[in-house]
Amino acid sequence: MTDTPSRFGRIGIALLAVLAVVAGGTAVTAQEADGGQPTVELVAAGGGSGPATSFDVVASNVSGVGAYEYTVGVADDENATITRVTPGGNPPSFLTTVEYSDNRTSAFVRVAGADTNDSGPVSIGTVEFSEAVEREDLSLTVAALGDEQGESYDVRVPEPSESAYYQVDFVGGAPIEELGENATYSGQDRLLKYLHGSTEEPVTRVGGPFADENLTQCVTVESFDVADDEATVEFTVAAGCDLDLSLVSYEKTGPGWNASTASEQVLYDDAQGTFGPGNHTMTVELPGDPGTPVGDASDDSSTGSSDESTTESSGDSSAEASASAASPVHEVLA
Repeated sequence: MTDTPSRFGRIGIALLAVLAVVAGGTAVTAQEADGGQPTVELVAAGGGSGPATSFDVVASNVSGVGAYEYTVGVADDENATITRVTPGGNPPSFLTTVEYSDNRTSAFVRVAGADTNDSGPVSIGTVEFSEAVEREDLSLTVAALGDEQGESYDVRVPEPSESAYYQVDFVGGAPIEELGENATYSGQDRLLKYLHGSTEEPVTRVGGPFADENLTQCVTVESFDVADDEATVEFTVAAGCDLDLSLVSYEKTGPGWNASTASEQVLYDDAQGTFGPGNHTMTVELPGDPGTPVGDASDDSSTGSSDESTTESSGDSSAEASASAASPVHEVLA
C-alpha cells in the first residue's frame, strides 16, 4: 500500500494525541521494554565520554517510538551553536517540526509518524554542533515520547555523568586494537588479570586469570594498582620463560562489561615488551582522573568462572522529564 498524506495524517492525529496527553500529565500506558522505565539521553556519536561535534538522542527501554517532543540546549558559556537536528525514525516532513532559538543554542523538535525498531535503544534524533562540546554542557528536556500505536511512555531523562569509565587488561601477546564480541582476551585464553574502574571509584572489580596453562605457569601477578591517572602491574616471570606481554587500558561508555558491547570500548593506552625471568613493572595511563590509590575492590580472581560478561548496574541518578515551550524560529523539514 502506498503511503499518502491523508494516511499519514490519520496516523499523525493519533500520535499527536501522545504529545497532548504527556504534556497534560495524563497517565501513560505504552508497554515498557524488559529493561525498566524508558529513558531518553544524549550520547556522543561514536561512543566515548569526551567532547563531540555530534550527539544522538537515544531512547532506551522502549518498544518502538512513533512520536516525540524534546528540546536540546547548549550552555550559555559555550561558543558552540546547533548547526542541524536530524529527527530519527524517518518521519514524514509534514508531521515534523524543528525550531531553533537563542542564536541557535537551542533546538525544539516535535515529531509524529516516526518508525523505529521495536526493540533495543533507538535514535530519535542526531544533533550536530559547530564545534566539539562536552555532554555536561548540554541540556535535554523531553515533553513527550510515544509508541507507534499512539500510546505514551512514562519517560525519564538521566542526568549526565561526568565520570570516565575504564578497563585495564594485563595480557599475553599484543593488544587488541578493536575489541568485539568475538575478539576478547578471555576468548583467546590470554587474559592474566583485569580491572574495571572510573574517575569516581578507581577500582570496582578485579579478576583473572582466564588464560592457558603455559601462560599462567610463567607469570605471577604481584600487584595491580591505580594511582595518579595510571594503572600499574607488578609481576614475576618464572625461570625458563621468555614471553611477550602487554598492559592495555580502554575507555568505556559506562559501568559494567558485556561481550556484545565490547566494540564500543576505545583503546586509550598500552605498554608492550618481551620479558624474561625476574620481577617487572608495566604502567599505562587512564582516562580522566582516577585519583586515589586502590583501596578495597571486589576480586573475581578466586572464582572458577569468568564474570567478565556480567553487566553491572549503572545506578545513575535521574530527573523527571519536563515540558518545553516552542521556540520562535520555525523550520519544517522538507
